[in-house]
Amino acid sequence: MFNLDKGLHTNTFRIICKKALCIWKSLGGGDTSANELVAQLSNYSLKIQPYDFEFVPELHSVKNWWLMCKQKNNHIQKLALMINAISPHNVSCERMFSVLGWYMNKRRTR
Repeated sequence: MFNLDKGLHTNTFRIICKKALCIWKSLGGGDTSANELVAQLSNYSLKIQPYDFEFVPELHSVKNWWLMCKQKNNHIQKLALMINAISPHNVSCERMFSVLGWYMNKRRTR
C-alpha cells in the first residue's frame, strides 16, 4: 500500500479521495469545496505547506497538529478534526511496521 520512495500508490490515493469526498458530501459539502478538498489532500500527501510540519507524537496531539495547519477554506482540517482519523505523515507507516514486526518476530514463527 505504501511506496517509500514516492508516497502513496496512485490507486490508494484515489481510494482515499473517493472516501473523503463521500464523507464530505454527506456532511453537506458542495462541488467547489469538494474540489478544494481533493487539492488539499494532494498537498497533504506531497507534504506541501502547510502540511510540511513534522509530526512528533511526544510533542503534538493529532488535534494540535491539524490546528497548526492554517490556510483559507481548510476543508481537510475540518474533515480530519471531525473524524479524527487522518493521521499526520509517518504515523500510519510506523503502525504498519509495528504490525509487520509482530508477524515476523520469533513468537509468530513458532
